[in-house]
Amino acid sequence: MKKIIVLPVLLLCCFYFIPEATAQKIKSMKNIEWLAGNWTMETKKGNIYENWKLIDDNKMEGISYKVFKKDTTMRETIELILENGDVFYIVTVKDQNNGEPVRFKMTDGNRRHMEFENREHDFPQMIKYSWKQNDRYEVEIFGLIKGKKKTMLYEFKN
Repeated sequence: MKKIIVLPVLLLCCFYFIPEATAQKIKSMKNIEWLAGNWTMETKKGNIYENWKLIDDNKMEGISYKVFKKDTTMRETIELILENGDVFYIVTVKDQNNGEPVRFKMTDGNRRHMEFENREHDFPQMIKYSWKQNDRYEVEIFGLIKGKKKTMLYEFKN
């Protein structure tokens, strides 16, 4: 009987620690240099742009803005920072969070895929970047809004 109880408890412990254990360390921003450049997503309500540049081995900076007809609206500034062996996605949105930056910690990632989480943030709680081809990547944001799951997908091309 004790063996039957111990096995499920051990399995639960393993699954609890798997996300942190499987996160691959990015040792330099050069590992994700594919993100550097000017990216566009076309929509019916205008184009959304993300522009990224590699600053050094420990930092990338990005901006996101929207252009509709002749109006340009700044959406956010973003930093990817390598700090004490961890990668953080730090985003500042002018009219949100009192203009303060919000930090998301990488929970999984490699040279083609990055997942960031901040379970304390209102929305989103998770951000995923996935490289698709030489000229494309996707950003998915996930979270709860008023207790309901919400997912948004952005597809950028170079």
